[in-house]
Amino acid sequence: MDGTGKTLNVLVGVLPQYPEQQKQWQSEIAEKFKAETGAEVKFETFASANDELTRIQTSVVSGQGPDVYGLGTTFTPTAYATNAFVKLSDEDWDKVGGKDRFNQATLGISGLMRRTR
Repeated sequence: MDGTGKTLNVLVGVLPQYPEQQKQWQSEIAEKFKAETGAEVKFETFASANDELTRIQTSVVSGQGPDVYGLGTTFTPTAYATNAFVKLSDEDWDKVGGKDRFNQATLGISGLMRRTR
């Protein structure tokens, strides 16, 4: 995959108890991703549930959010209800190993399991 010159924007919760480990993890992921795809990864963090909700809502309204969210299950239904999720085709699910690899309860509350194969 040639992602040279492209950036993947990722939004995840901050881990205040492990700030150095989180920075190290992000750095390692970014390096591996760039080596494999040629694209950069830019991480942003949110610090609280209120910040998380605001980021979801702002992203949906503006149409300019991150490419990938690291959401807690509390806001998964909110993200789904506001059409913040990309709907995966059967082919997309197959590419990531199938729906069975993912937590079925989480997929259910996010509305994704409503689509049957």
